[in-house]
Amino acid sequence: MPLTELNHTGTGFYRLNVGSFECVVISDGGFNFPPPAFGTNAPEGSVEQILTRNQLPTTHVAVQLHCLLVNTGQNLVLIDTGLGPNVFPGDHAVSGRLLATLAYLGINREEIDTVIFTHGHPDHVGGASSGGAPNFPHAQHYISQTDWDFWSVHPGNIDDPFLDFMLTVGQNNLQPLRNQIQLITQETEIVPGIRMINAPGHTMGHMGVLIASGDDRLLHIADTVVQYIVALENPDWHLAADMDPDLAVQTRRKLLSRASGEGIRVFGDHFPFPGIGHVIYNQARDNWHFLPTG
Repeated sequence: MPLTELNHTGTGFYRLNVGSFECVVISDGGFNFPPPAFGTNAPEGSVEQILTRNQLPTTHVAVQLHCLLVNTGQNLVLIDTGLGPNVFPGDHAVSGRLLATLAYLGINREEIDTVIFTHGHPDHVGGASSGGAPNFPHAQHYISQTDWDFWSVHPGNIDDPFLDFMLTVGQNNLQPLRNQIQLITQETEIVPGIRMINAPGHTMGHMGVLIASGDDRLLHIADTVVQYIVALENPDWHLAADMDPDLAVQTRRKLLSRASGEGIRVFGDHFPFPGIGHVIYNQARDNWHFLPTG
């Protein structure tokens, strides 16, 4: 079904165009993390100060989670699959809305022919499989070789319950795809107009996605930025979930500089719904802010 038939925005979905490509942002829900996780190298209390200044709670940081569906006219491409039925340890937030929203929109999962994973974390692969079977049975799936090697196999004997959870979700959702997965080792055009680009640091195989049609572009920055106010205002602060925080900072600055310098719209999968807008550079402060356009 052409996505243009979805001629309105409703609870949990938002339609936009990138050139001739028809896109739908789908909210998968969200989760909560403690504020210090968003500035592990920042002075104590700094994250809470920013949250207070922006009239946000300081007991937790609510992280939204979105997936992106793109109809190029030739391919129906889903970027990331959300958290599925999984819940981060210690959290009680509701996620896993992707499949229900696809059904509500009348989109048959069997019509999705391409699934791209930006990386192997649970909130990006957790909706890929159910009961040991792929949720998108006719889709070719794509993930970096590096993230497949790390996240698709649980080595056992993990003392850290958070890492144990992440590896368990990774194995349970990625292994059922082993006969329909293509492992990416470099920047690659997956289908015409949709290209996976290197964005390491959050995970070592973390990738962004550049969507281009005609003169229009959308840069999916994945988890290069998670809490949009904190990380854009303080791009050198470390995120607890980053595997290589220093490399993540380099990637963050590189992608944000490209987006702001070239005027490319960005999609932040953890930004406030629908996560579409521009990042604006402040030269005097050497930081950015988000200007939503969705």
